[in-house]
Amino acid sequence: MAIGFREMILTATIMAAAILAVPMAAEAACYVVSRTNDGVNKSSAVAASQMAFDNDLRNYKRTRGWRRITSVRARRVRPDPLWKAVRTSVPGSMILKPDVRTSRHHTVCWPGVVSPVVCTTGALVCGN
Repeated sequence: MAIGFREMILTATIMAAAILAVPMAAEAACYVVSRTNDGVNKSSAVAASQMAFDNDLRNYKRTRGWRRITSVRARRVRPDPLWKAVRTSVPGSMILKPDVRTSRHHTVCWPGVVSPVVCTTGALVCGN
């Protein structure tokens, strides 16, 4: 009877470990990613920033060694000036309202120093 009980405990332990290991192996790693670009007006800067962001995702996937990107969810990020020698940060009072948000992008824009409008697009990107 004791041998049967030990085998049952061992089998249950192995099954529990296998069940717990499967979600961990398939679990995605997530990172906040952003991309900044400019334009002659807000709509062109938003489009340029979002397009550059989407193009960068392919490189980001390869850099991280992911087989696939599992999700991209809009996430507001800190504005990232293009010309940091001229402007190192963007005060909140300079943000052009409203932010532009889709399911995949959260884009924040402001008047540029060199370009008329600059936008930073951000998202939480997950992959495995």
